[in-house]
This record gives sequence, structure tokens and C-alpha cells, in this order.
Amino acid sequence: MSLMVIGTGFGRTGTDSMREALTMLGFGPCHHMSEVMAHAEQKRLWRALARGGAPDWAQLFAGYKSCVDWPSAFYWRELIEVYPQARVILTWRSPESWWESFEKPFCRRSSAALTRSRWASRSSPTKSSGDAHRIARARSRSMRPMSRPC
Repeated sequence: MSLMVIGTGFGRTGTDSMREALTMLGFGPCHHMSEVMAHAEQKRLWRALARGGAPDWAQLFAGYKSCVDWPSAFYWRELIEVYPQARVILTWRSPESWWESFEKPFCRRSSAALTRSRWASRSSPTKSSGDAHRIARARSRSMRPMSRPC
């Protein structure tokens, strides 16, 4: 099976709605980040590619008629070359609207995790307060999805 539709838009630009629409219109199943999260083999294949492995697009998209969202959106140029007959769809939203959509689910999780780590570091009987503060700060930096603080 060859990809018939390639979605080139970033996540949080309506890709899940597009996935549903493509499936309803007969272009499903549609590959989406949710597929990667749900299937261990998909995780393994995409991680191998991200680590510099050679892309095996036929294996990565075996059984799919379309793709949207990450990680395929990152490789849109390559996919358009490999599947020149595929239709290309760009989902888009303004940067402000995108950030608002991104911030709600992702920054809230980071803030909750940061709050838990700060609470845990304060209650740890084995760490000095200075060490606990440094650990909490390091954790908060590693959890930020972007350079802009949530």
C-alpha cells in the first residue's frame, strides 16, 4: 500500500481532526503520532530513523494510506519525493493560536511534574536543601518543551 495523502502540518494544527476526516473519506488508516504511542513496533522503527538509520518508508507506513502529525511531518520533503502521486495537505494556524493550543495540555503537565518534583525534593530526608533546589531546577529545565517558559 502506498501513501495517498501526506499531511505536512505540525502537531496542534488540527491533525487529529484531519486524521479522522481522511479515514472517513477512505484514506485510512491514517498514520498519526497516536499510532506511534500505541504500538511498540512503530516506536522502535521511528526511533531507529531518528538515530540516523536509513528510512524504510514502506515499512514505516505499512498498512497506512495517509499520514499526518509527527513524526511524518518532519520528513515531508522526503515523503513527497518518495510518494510523488500523493496529495499534500498543509494544516496551519497562527503562532499565537498554536502556542495557546500547545500550552494547555503540555505545559500543564510540565508544571504539575515540576510541582511534584519540588514537593518531593523538599520532603527528601537524604538531600540537603541546596541539593534539592538544584535537582528541582535541573528537572524543570529538562521538562520544558520549548525555550519559552510555560
